Amino acid sequence: MEAWKASLGFVGYLLGALTLQHVGARDLLLVYLTLALLIPISYLISKRASQRDKLQSLREESLRAEVLMLKNQINPHFFFNTLNNLYGLTLAQSPQAPEMILKLSDMMRFTIYEGRKDQVALCDELAYLHHYIELNQMRFGDQIDIQVTESVADDQVRLPPLMAVVLLENAFKHGVAKLGEAAWITLDVQADSREVRFEIRNNVATDSAPGKPGIGLANLRRRLELLYGPRPDACVLRREGDVFHAALRLGAL
Repeated sequence: MEAWKASLGFVGYLLGALTLQHVGARDLLLVYLTLALLIPISYLISKRASQRDKLQSLREESLRAEVLMLKNQINPHFFFNTLNNLYGLTLAQSPQAPEMILKLSDMMRFTIYEGRKDQVALCDELAYLHHYIELNQMRFGDQIDIQVTESVADDQVRLPPLMAVVLLENAFKHGVAKLGEAAWITLDVQADSREVRFEIRNNVATDSAPGKPGIGLANLRRRLELLYGPRPDACVLRREGDVFHAALRLGAL
């Protein structure tokens, strides 16, 4: 709209200047006809540009709203299970109860506040994952063996939050919870200035049939598509015998 007003001002100035220069009637008529064509064209171009900007803003707002909605659906049943375990620990007056409360509080704070951001520091995301693992270790006890390795050049690199936990939750849900004992999970994290990579492996029951991807994995893939576009290598899931392998590659933001 500002460009349109500026164009009208310039046209008025030009007509005044031509009149003062005593331009011939024929030439002046030609100028008027030319401007009569240019003015509506200029208006249409300006209006189209404004509509395009508004449409782009609406698309960006829509994408942000969808990403936020997907984040809000992350692991609610984990919190419910943890609260149930916490209830049992408090009844038994277990010394683990206060520690569990603190870790759960930190996780909920991260989910509610940091999880709504477009990006977080890798060190904060890793702290969240460690809390998640430790709470599950309290829940399952000696029946699970968890190994975590990290090769991180810069733990301040930025990445979208609450991505890897979906795959980690999947390992606990379909591996540890169903095996009951002799379950194991490995988490390998590698990061540099360009990319953060998570690789999770866990054993599953040999006779268990591959299930359909749950809402968590579907949400993860949709978020990856919204943030990075179609990238088949961003999230790779495969099963080899009784071992399930999940790999997640996130471009640094």
